[in-house]
Amino acid sequence: MAEFKLLFTSIILLASTIVSAAVYDAENLTIFSKLIPRVIVFSSQYKKISDSMNICILHSEKDISISNKLAKNIDKSYPNGIKSHTIDVKSKLFIDVHACKNAQLIFLLNTDKKTTETIIKFSNKHHILTMSYSPKLLDFGVSTSISIRRYIKPYLNLKKLRDEGITIKSTLLNISKIYKSNTQ
Repeated sequence: MAEFKLLFTSIILLASTIVSAAVYDAENLTIFSKLIPRVIVFSSQYKKISDSMNICILHSEKDISISNKLAKNIDKSYPNGIKSHTIDVKSKLFIDVHACKNAQLIFLLNTDKKTTETIIKFSNKHHILTMSYSPKLLDFGVSTSISIRRYIKPYLNLKKLRDEGITIKSTLLNISKIYKSNTQ
């Protein structure tokens, strides 16, 4: 019986380690790093750029390395910027959302409903596009995300885009899945 408990405990620990590691897939981070600046280009946020495209990645303490990796991937994907604009990527803790005031896009790594809603309130006030790693955060008010399965499919929460005062070009609209919550 003791051997079974030890084996069972080992399997549970291994499974939780694998699940935790799979939360942020390196390939998915690479895909996001290529698409985040493009989402800005295909939105009304592009008109707000003066010299630099400003992207703010928000994360928890435990996700600092993931946030930094995503920021480096964006820099590596666009070493010369995009459409004659340099790209400035900031990596900040969720509680430091005020540092994202001049961003065209706030990207959220995984978080809870309360934190997401606080960030959405801030983004609505400052008319900043929001995007999340997890499409589940669309339920809490994030305006865009991406489904990465067999095909890569952007999700657009049109109600939240309107709340943020942001429009999307038809090019992106046509290839996206429109998100609708149960309350819409």
